[in-house]
Amino acid sequence: MKKQSCIFCDFISGNRKDNINGLPFRPLKETKHSISFLAINIPKKTKINVLVIPKEHFRFVEDVPKNIITDLMNHSQIIIKSLRKKFPGVNILLNDGKVAHQAVPHVHFHIYPRKKGDGFYKGLEKGFISNGNIKEFEKTYKEVSKLLKK
Repeated sequence: MKKQSCIFCDFISGNRKDNINGLPFRPLKETKHSISFLAINIPKKTKINVLVIPKEHFRFVEDVPKNIITDLMNHSQIIIKSLRKKFPGVNILLNDGKVAHQAVPHVHFHIYPRKKGDGFYKGLEKGFISNGNIKEFEKTYKEVSKLLKK
């Protein structure tokens, strides 16, 4: 079976210098196990989307060894601390798997700085279980608890 190419792995190895839209790959920070850089899908409101990725290829987050997950979170913490100088909030997003809109099958955390009223979650409000729906809450709790016991 032929190994599928990974754009992130190509960036890390130096085999690729530019992204699919011609924007350059420029590392922001690098550690032993991780690297961060600007993503090409940058929100108009904050103008920043930083990706933090492991240098080694892992498709799903559960495949990443604990020491590398620790490095990824520490790396993310450094990025967030820096962004906090200008932005009062931050979201960390992990799209894990194709149905979760993971465009590049290489584990990566999106770090989105946030400003008050930026509209980041617009439209999501209607999809949440209301605070008063204890029946739905209990049902969901039981489902997740059962999965954790397997």
